Amino acid sequence: MADDGRVYLDAACLAKYLSAFSKDGHNFDPSSYSLSLSFYTGDSIGICQDANYAYVLSKRYDHDFVTAALMGFDINDFVADIRQIQGAYSRHYALKPFRWERMLLRIALDEFSEEGFSQARIQPAEKNKYWLLPFPDDGRRIDIEEHRSRLRLRYNVTARRSGFRFDEQLGCYVRDL
Repeated sequence: MADDGRVYLDAACLAKYLSAFSKDGHNFDPSSYSLSLSFYTGDSIGICQDANYAYVLSKRYDHDFVTAALMGFDINDFVADIRQIQGAYSRHYALKPFRWERMLLRIALDEFSEEGFSQARIQPAEKNKYWLLPFPDDGRRIDIEEHRSRLRLRYNVTARRSGFRFDEQLGCYVRDL
C-alpha cells in the first residue's frame, strides 16, 4: 500500500486496458495514467467517493497525478455493489480518448472474478443519490434532463452493454461472475 492509502495496479496491465478501450483517432501516452484502489470515503481524491472502495483513474499533469474518474463499490458476502461511476468535473479532456466507464467496469469485473466474487451489481441511474440532486454545490446550473440522461448512459447503458441484466426483485443490474 502506498503512503496515500491506495494500492496501485500494474502500469503494463493498465496500458492494455487503455488500449482496448481507446476511441479511434485519439492519441494518448499510457504512462501518463495510473489506476489505484482506494479504501476511503470522502473527498481526499478530488471526487467525493460515495462507497468504501473505488478504482481511481488518474492522469499525470507535470509531475502530479490528478483524479480523472472513479468507480466506487461496496462489498457484501462476495458481492460487489457498484454505487458510483463518476468522471471529475473539468477533467473530461483526460477521459476523452477512452470509453472510460466501460473500461473501469471491465477492470473491476476482472478483479472481482480473480478475487472469487460471485456477483457484481450496479445501481440504476434512478437510484443514484444525485438523481434528485441535480445542482452541484459550486453554483453551476445544469439542465436536469441532460443530467439525468448522462446518468442513464453512465449507469444503465454501461451495465447493459457490459452483460448485466436488470433484476426486478433486487432493483439493480446484476451479472454473475
